[in-house]
Amino acid sequence: MFTEFAYQTKKTKKGGWDRERRVVAKAEHIELYCARGDMENRIKEQFSLFADRVSAETMRANQMRLYLSDI
Repeated sequence: MFTEFAYQTKKTKKGGWDRERRVVAKAEHIELYCARGDMENRIKEQFSLFADRVSAETMRANQMRLYLSDI
C-alpha cells in the first residue's frame, strides 16, 4: 500500500524546511511480521499483570504467582 502527502516543518534556527516537501509512504503486510507482532503483544500482556516477575526457582511457583496476579 502506497500513499503520498505534502509535509512542511517550521523553519527554526536549528533547522526545518523552507518549503513543502513530498513524502511517500509504504506499508506492507506480511505473515511473518504479523506473527511476530502477535507474539510481542502476548509478552506485553503478561507484563501488564500484577506478577510481572516470574523469577522463582520452580515453574510451579511461577505459575502460582501468575494465577494469583489475575485475581
